[in-house]
Parts: sequence; C-alpha cells; structure tokens
Amino acid sequence: MLSVAHSPDTDDFFLFWAIVEGRIDCEGLEFAFRQFDTATLNELASEGKYDVVAVSAAAYQQLQRDYLILPHGASIGRNYGPVIVSPKKLTLEDLNDATVAIPGATTTSAAVFKKIAPRATCVEVPIEPFKLVFDYLNRGEVDAALLIHEGQISYRSRELHKVVDIGAWWQENYKLPLPLGINVIKRSLGTEMIEKVSRVLSRSIAYGLAHRDDVLNELVTLNNSREADLTSQSGVKEYLERYANADTARMDDDCLKALKLLLGESVELALAP
Repeated sequence: MLSVAHSPDTDDFFLFWAIVEGRIDCEGLEFAFRQFDTATLNELASEGKYDVVAVSAAAYQQLQRDYLILPHGASIGRNYGPVIVSPKKLTLEDLNDATVAIPGATTTSAAVFKKIAPRATCVEVPIEPFKLVFDYLNRGEVDAALLIHEGQISYRSRELHKVVDIGAWWQENYKLPLPLGINVIKRSLGTEMIEKVSRVLSRSIAYGLAHRDDVLNELVTLNNSREADLTSQSGVKEYLERYANADTARMDDDCLKALKLLLGESVELALAP
C-alpha cells in the first residue's frame, strides 16, 4: 500500500481522481490517500512520513536527500498565482509596514512574498478551514492576506482589494513561470517501484485531462459536499484551467529553470522518471 498525502485543493483531487474512481490501470498498486494543509504537508515530507507528497516547490531544499521530484503533478503559475488582498487599497510599499497572514513559512508563496515585502510582519494562518483567513481580515487581526489555492479566485466575491498577484510579479521580474507546488516521491522505494508509481500517476493526470468535463462535474459535486471554497462550476473550471493543464502533465524546461532559480544553485533537481 502506497501512502499519498495531498492538499484539500481542487487540482490535487483532479490529479488522483482517476485512481480513486478506478478509471485507469494501476498496475497492481494500491494507494491510501490523506489530506493536510500545505504547511503540514511540507513538514510531513521533511519527516519522511509518506511515499508521495504534494509539497511547496520552495520546500524541496529540505527534502532533496529523501525525495525525488516527480516530473508531473506540478502547479505552475504563468503570469498568475497567489494573491495578496486587503480590505483597504494598499501599495506594495505599504506591505512592508503591514501585518500579513501567510499560509505557512515553508510555502512557495511565503518565499516569494519575502522578496516583495521583506519587512512585513507575517502571521501564519492555515488554509483549513478555508474561511479562517477571511475571518482574520474581517476582524482586523491582519492588514492583508496571502491567498493560495482556491482563495486566489474566491476572494473576488468578498469586499477585498488585490494588492499584488505574486505570480505576475515573479513573471515580470524573472521572465519565467512560478513553480508553486510539486509532487515528490521517496527515493527509498527503489528505481523499479518509483518508475511504476510515476507511470500510474502520469496516467491518472492524462485521464483527467482527456475527460476534463466529466472530472469537472464530479469535482463541483465534491466541493459542494465538503463545503469547499470554490463550489460553482465556473469557479472550479477557471481554477482547473490554471493548475490542471499541460504543465501538470509534465514540467517544461522553463518550469525547471524557474524551479532552479527559486531553490538556488546548491539544490540538485533530482527528477524521477
């Protein structure tokens, strides 16, 4: 039984949907899935708790000894990504004097935000329950919030102002897409098992992409049943168009170049087959 840990995010459900629903050949493999918030996933991976983990791209520096990067399943922002929002209109310079909710210090969004506003005071607010960060904003406990996952889209239905899209900021400054999340697999599984797991996961993603409308309808129903942050078909569709696409099927060279830039030259990008 292979253990897989991922976020409660819609695109993570998309990645593994065909496996869970028995739509593809899993080559005899059995999977046990668990869900955690992004910061917890990074911590669990650092402890080697799961065979396959969806982690923040920026966290791989601490994981490279025990995990390989799967070439598929990544969340890539191409001139879009997490957003910083506030009840008031703020400038980028204002953020340096602000208290900002972040989804975890080890997340990619937090790493990029430190480049944007290095003097900001950061308060960690987990992504689950999803309304928590908006409660912080409504009560005035923070001046602004860095929203990842579905919050990038759902904030529009609330009376909030976008200060900056950090994916667009990254693209403007580095002329590259922003690698936000990656899937990693334990090195200790061995070459043969890693190749098999990689094939099955890649097959699951390919099935989802080829049957997007079917998966979309299922995910809308699932999101409504679990009171997710995105429950409308249009919202889920927009989100999947962002993070379940060709980049998810396999990271292109510019994604790998951006990942290297994000992590630094000292980090080896060890890719699974």
